[in-house]
Amino acid sequence: MRTILKYYILILLLILIGCAAQMSPQGGPIDTQGPQLLNISHSLNSNISNTDEKIIFYFDEFINPISIVNAINIINFKDYDYQLRGKKIILSPKSRWPNHNIIKINISRNLSDLNGNTMNEPIQSSFAKPEFKNKNIINGKLINTNNTIFEVGLYSDKDDLLIEKTESNNLGEFQFQYLEEGRYIIIAVENKIIDLEKDLMIRRYGTISNDYIELFEQDSIYSLIRIDEPIEKLEIKSFRQINNSFGMVMLNNGIEKPFLIPKNKNSGDSLDININLSNRIEKYAPKQFRTFIMNIIDTIPPKVLFTNYNESDFLITFDEPISRGFNSPKIFVKKDTTFNKIDYSFMDSFTLQVSRNIDSTIFVENIYDTYSNKMSDTLNFKIDKLVSNNILKGGNIYGQIDYDGNFPIIVKAKGVDTDYDYYNYMDVNKNFSFININSGFYEFIAYEILDNYDSTQYFNGQWGPFKRASKLGIYNDTLEVRTHWDIKNMSIFIK
Repeated sequence: MRTILKYYILILLLILIGCAAQMSPQGGPIDTQGPQLLNISHSLNSNISNTDEKIIFYFDEFINPISIVNAINIINFKDYDYQLRGKKIILSPKSRWPNHNIIKINISRNLSDLNGNTMNEPIQSSFAKPEFKNKNIINGKLINTNNTIFEVGLYSDKDDLLIEKTESNNLGEFQFQYLEEGRYIIIAVENKIIDLEKDLMIRRYGTISNDYIELFEQDSIYSLIRIDEPIEKLEIKSFRQINNSFGMVMLNNGIEKPFLIPKNKNSGDSLDININLSNRIEKYAPKQFRTFIMNIIDTIPPKVLFTNYNESDFLITFDEPISRGFNSPKIFVKKDTTFNKIDYSFMDSFTLQVSRNIDSTIFVENIYDTYSNKMSDTLNFKIDKLVSNNILKGGNIYGQIDYDGNFPIIVKAKGVDTDYDYYNYMDVNKNFSFININSGFYEFIAYEILDNYDSTQYFNGQWGPFKRASKLGIYNDTLEVRTHWDIKNMSIFIK
């Protein structure tokens, strides 16, 4: 007990001394730099296996004792102790270091000084037996990280078992050292890898664009991994009945979706709710949700939720299903002093679809819900006629794709200073073009379209079973598009 008390007193004294030592003089610069590793007591090529030698890491400033708790990871070895003495971290085995060819010690970027400043990159230390000559290395870089820390896992291709983990540095770079020959899979997850099946649904991630990485003796491999959004699979949380014919399904992300109640359902009947959803790569059906029907009298007429345009139509969306048949809405345009009826269609039970071939104000009346509640007002909307795509509004881009695979390739031009994104496909001659696109600055990425996934979304792989990410190429510059200008001979290389 006395020993433990002395230890905590020592930590407290170090914190106080450190705060005093690191406090900037009045008017001086504020400390914003994390701890820097100065030295290690043993050479990285020294043999410490089957010994009880201490390994000491020397830093340039005092270490925050709290930050060290989860910062140290010795690959496949837990039987060790650590001590913090000011600017030193001391590691020692409880008995002896394991008798391995290689002992790998990683220290997380989250290790911080007394001011809370963390390191720019993790510390990776490997101690090898002299006869261990296999120096296979995987270097890699994560792109699109948004400057956050990612944990990178190395998995066996044979059985999907985790071999070891490391972290990316502040530039997204990572490295695995002293690897055995074999086949590997790499997956990077924002913050921490806990349970990949769940991690990939809630946190940003990325994986390799090959089925595996294969290493031979003294191999060195470089891997580029694009980070993208999680593959979210939502669940039904609750059901809010509006009337006897429809209600709103509440999903676990807070979004509501309308659900039509079958006509054969009466008050007191059970209702099994089955819906289809989709995320950015796949369609899926969440687990069935069961509730019970209540008798709810509806006396409130429908109202407009929103209006918007698509490529060819003007859309009017209501807050509940609209009556069809005898009580269907009527839509007119005014010409001179007369009103002429125009055709429309139902996009679904909630949305009216009007062609944009007119350039006029439309009037909508006779709007009933399915309970015969009628809107008292006549609605009017100004429709903008669809502008022909032949009108010159920007410039043209012509380019080539360097790619030797067998999948279709899509090229995305993402607006940097605009809301415009454009997509086009690589043709049989490996060329692509963007014709008459809006002026502005654009970034370009090209990637494979795998399986039947949404072509407008980059596929960053999946786990259980493992599916590789799309191979991609990034144009390393931002291009300015101007009206009446052509940009030619642009080239994108897909590894």
